[in-house]
Amino acid sequence: MCGVIAWIGQPGSTPDRAVIERASARMHHRGPDGHGLSQSGHVALGHQRLAIIDLAGAVQPMEHPSGLRLTFNGEIYNFRSLRRRLQGLGHSFRLDSDTEVLAAACAQWGPDAVNELEGMYAFVVDDPNRDLVWAARDPLGQKPLYACDERFFPDAKWLFVSELKAVIPEAKLSLNRLAAIRFLAYDFVPDDDGIYAGVQKLLPGELWCIQRSSPGAPKRRRFFSLHPDEVIHHQPSYLESLEQHLDRAVQRRLVSDVPLGVFLSGGIDSSLITALAVRHREPSTLKTFAIGFEEESFDESDHAQIVADHLGTDHHCKIINAQ
Repeated sequence: MCGVIAWIGQPGSTPDRAVIERASARMHHRGPDGHGLSQSGHVALGHQRLAIIDLAGAVQPMEHPSGLRLTFNGEIYNFRSLRRRLQGLGHSFRLDSDTEVLAAACAQWGPDAVNELEGMYAFVVDDPNRDLVWAARDPLGQKPLYACDERFFPDAKWLFVSELKAVIPEAKLSLNRLAAIRFLAYDFVPDDDGIYAGVQKLLPGELWCIQRSSPGAPKRRRFFSLHPDEVIHHQPSYLESLEQHLDRAVQRRLVSDVPLGVFLSGGIDSSLITALAVRHREPSTLKTFAIGFEEESFDESDHAQIVADHLGTDHHCKIINAQ
């Protein structure tokens, strides 16, 4: 995971770089491999990097030759096929990085680039050519992104950030009473509410567009949603199709320039994912991890060990006790 922050001020104002630096530093645990800050007029982007792909390059925030700038947390699994498409449209690349491909996709298609992505992500784009600052969150909401207005952060018109605690010391804290009531009822804050007034969560599969030259209310739209009421009639071919899709999904998630691991509980789901992973990786190079308990009635680590032995992975188990 990485940490992102984006400051959108009033045109003519200057973002407070010291505040952004302090906020980024509070997200060091999200990205210990590098730090960057980029400012253009009243818009500033910050980034804390956890390097997964193209370890030496792909420094963020990244600037495209068009002038577009990007701060990005996540992975784009189909970046290599997107790269080939974009090369056919005239784009050139100097890195082997999904970040560079994402920047080119955003330059080519603007906010509609989200329709081309397969991955888990949260990112903010400063796009002067389109007079937009826009932000997006992946379809299943794997990566977090908060939007804060002037009620929460008076120094900026809008602030996007991966973690609220990064900016709380500089924020104006006022409890969102409705969100607090819902938290007490559900043990979490549902929908897009934030626990503080002036804070909203980008919903899974949601896109926010803010006019750069006059940053007022955002235009929001969902570019992806599930339809749980849709009836799927069983067909024998579905099992084969499901295996193909799942195998492809696992294979795409194995693209990495650092060692890979799988959380292996020994249950059906994690065992299946591990079995598919060893189709595409030498089993002895794939690390699997499990947690066990000294209390035997809670411990299922032996199931994980059986699966790991069968598949030949480099297995590691941590035993937890009451202390």
